Amino acid sequence: MCDGTTVSRTQPKTVERAGRVAVIRDVPVEVCDSCGEVYLDTAVASRLGQLFRGILSGNVDQVCGHYVADAASALRSKAVSAVPLVSGLTRWGE
Repeated sequence: MCDGTTVSRTQPKTVERAGRVAVIRDVPVEVCDSCGEVYLDTAVASRLGQLFRGILSGNVDQVCGHYVADAASALRSKAVSAVPLVSGLTRWGE
């Protein structure tokens, strides 16, 4: 980590596995204002793991949705939509 300070913002996170692509938008992150390194809160990283495992295990090629902190809120907001392709802080990349 450099001597910069981090700034809170949201940005998308994309994961590709076995030919399937998932994008979660509006992920809360901390970004260094000096070097641009992106960090995730441990709880956010854990929730992203849950979201990506869930949506990439489905039978679709492409999924796009918004970050929602808990499963109950996700069900209420219907934050994740599936579209067939034919029609502490943790570092961001880890």
